[in-house]
Amino acid sequence: MNAINYFSQIGFEMNLFYNIDIESDDYFAFAFTKILQKLSLNKFLGDTLVDIGSGPGNSLLAFAKKFPFKNLVAIDGADNMLSFIQSDMRFALSDEVSIHTHNIDLENEMFPIDSRSVSSVNATTITSYVKNPLSLLNETSRILKKNGIFTLSIELTDAGETI
Repeated sequence: MNAINYFSQIGFEMNLFYNIDIESDDYFAFAFTKILQKLSLNKFLGDTLVDIGSGPGNSLLAFAKKFPFKNLVAIDGADNMLSFIQSDMRFALSDEVSIHTHNIDLENEMFPIDSRSVSSVNATTITSYVKNPLSLLNETSRILKKNGIFTLSIELTDAGETI
């Protein structure tokens, strides 16, 4: 079964059995969980999740509720979005989970993270908001450990409309 068919199956299962909208952040966390289980990749998750283009933290929270991350790192270019993460997410998570936010120019600044230090990185639709997505991918490659997991979701558009 190829990846597109597998995601279609997951989307159908989510709508039918779990009533989860396939365009929601919960969908990405649910799909990610299913893929990790199918491929037996849970052992590569590590204890830190870096979320690139976090916005208000919806994806970060969805992943944090599904997986036992101890450190959450939110990186975004909009400081006003990151303020939601520190205030709103703190109430939703255990005190054992640390949350760090970094407001940077996503296309021109290096992520404030050591090279090869992170096992899990997520980027949800961020490629739609930057002119040079390759710089984000290069930085992700720099911080990701060998055998680390990187999830990237993109918006497919046709004539300016999301497909």
